[in-house]
Amino acid sequence: MYSIGQQLKQARKRLGMSLEELERRSKIEGAYLRALENDQYQLIANPLYVRAYIRAYAKEVGLPSQPLISQYESLMGQVTTPGSMMNGQTVMSSQTRNHLRQTMSTHPARGKQVPRHLEDGQKTMVNMPTVPASHEPKKPSLDELYQTTAQLTQKIKPRKVAMVAKEGVKLAKHRLVKQKRNRYIWMIATSLLILFGGVYYFLQGNEDVPATGEVEMASSKDQKPVTVLEQGEANEQLGHMYYITNVSKLEVVFQGKKEATRLRYGTSKDQYSERVLQEGEEFTMNTDQKDEVWFWLEVPSNFTVKINDQVLDTSAQDIQKSYRVQIKK
Repeated sequence: MYSIGQQLKQARKRLGMSLEELERRSKIEGAYLRALENDQYQLIANPLYVRAYIRAYAKEVGLPSQPLISQYESLMGQVTTPGSMMNGQTVMSSQTRNHLRQTMSTHPARGKQVPRHLEDGQKTMVNMPTVPASHEPKKPSLDELYQTTAQLTQKIKPRKVAMVAKEGVKLAKHRLVKQKRNRYIWMIATSLLILFGGVYYFLQGNEDVPATGEVEMASSKDQKPVTVLEQGEANEQLGHMYYITNVSKLEVVFQGKKEATRLRYGTSKDQYSERVLQEGEEFTMNTDQKDEVWFWLEVPSNFTVKINDQVLDTSAQDIQKSYRVQIKK
């Protein structure tokens, strides 16, 4: 059976995801991710954090988290019954204590206790300097290593979270100052424009005022051409033709008015797609690089059809009918 770390690492590699990318997505420091992949749970402060990190890691790589957490709890052998809590301390089972003692050994080169699976030249996550045996600090007991949940929750928030919160406050203040500055600049620019415009008008008098005919010609040039939808020839086989003028691209939008009704759409009656449009649902037809489209309505009166914002009248049509729309150039 594969260990928890092996399962997580294999899933990450199958996705082609690096540890740096996983760290960015899961918001977990890379050192803790490496500890999970190497099954070095003693490098993480508390079993609560181990479970949370396993759950977050599994979510990012697409693995179910509960089997992995159950495997971890079975490995640690932690007692979770009410009788296992004494004086706010989490009492560890004998199986857990034996597992921790068995996973620790004395490294021959450094004289420090390290996990057995990190011996034989494997790299550790923290460089451990050589310390003479006579000056080694007192080794903490298992009870000191495992703090209660209440003590852990009283710790200061991680530095990363504090930095993010600080950056958010700083960004909000910067945006507020920028908005005020832009508002003042806009007010000053508008005032100067009005002032210079009035001075120019009084200095020039009426010399530069255009004639009425010139104003009308200029306004007519600025007006956009009006979009017109007109009915063409009727053809029961190919579909009733409609022409749209003064547009460069077709825009066809369907909206359901009543019960669910079928809709077919495409370039012709032989090449089309079909869907069912529910009441109140809206669908926009793909008309990219098409000057002519075809569509069929099972019950036309159940639809509102807009062609470039021009409404196609289908109110009195209760039998199936096909239509063609073409750009008229």
